[in-house]
Amino acid sequence: HRRAYEKEPPPLPDWRLTCVYVDPKHRGQGLARVALTGALDLMAAAGGGLVEAISETTDGRVAQGRFLFTATAEVLEELGFSRIRQVGKHAWIMSRVLPARQ
Repeated sequence: HRRAYEKEPPPLPDWRLTCVYVDPKHRGQGLARVALTGALDLMAAAGGGLVEAISETTDGRVAQGRFLFTATAEVLEELGFSRIRQVGKHAWIMSRVLPARQ
């Protein structure tokens, strides 16, 4: 979704979530949520800031696993992310400001 992203790029993030892979045999067990929570904790410990991800919505549809490289948009929303702008049929730029943690 690079072309759509670059048409109106959002503010430059301090962090990007780019890939959270869960083997198909282990999907649906909450592993992506655990991995994302751990990554966000590490980012907060390193000073926090703006975190960005591009994710797919799955409400009302079954998405192919190859499109869910950062977990679903719904999981990211549960972790405090907001949808910023749509960049594909089901893809969204999402972001969250993460406070620094000591």
